[in-house]
Amino acid sequence: MIHVKVDFSHASQAEMAVFYSYPELEAAIEFLKIHKDELDMTLTIRDPNDALSEIKEKVLEWMRKDRMVVGNYFPNITFEQYGNRALNPKEISLLESAYKLMEKENILVKEKDRYRLTQVGFNVLY
Repeated sequence: MIHVKVDFSHASQAEMAVFYSYPELEAAIEFLKIHKDELDMTLTIRDPNDALSEIKEKVLEWMRKDRMVVGNYFPNITFEQYGNRALNPKEISLLESAYKLMEKENILVKEKDRYRLTQVGFNVLY
């Protein structure tokens, strides 16, 4: 499994503008998004201006901290008791959208009213 992570969380707006000013880099990112499944890879783009990707990263960090493995369900009791406290109301309102995004990326799979960590999700975590 190949992991590709582009992290803009410490980049200035000017640095991000320079990155995106190269059409080849933007084209490469788009190519990886389209072909990530056939390349057996995960692609994470962390952009602090994208609130949904930031919530997704916070959820993934919590899962790592909680040492989740394939088949574990999320949100779990410890996240509901403690993880939500670390989020502000706007972030809490984006949680379900973040779960759906992770389901689309095959990190989580929905079963009834809960999400289960997949092998792809495990690979993204570790």
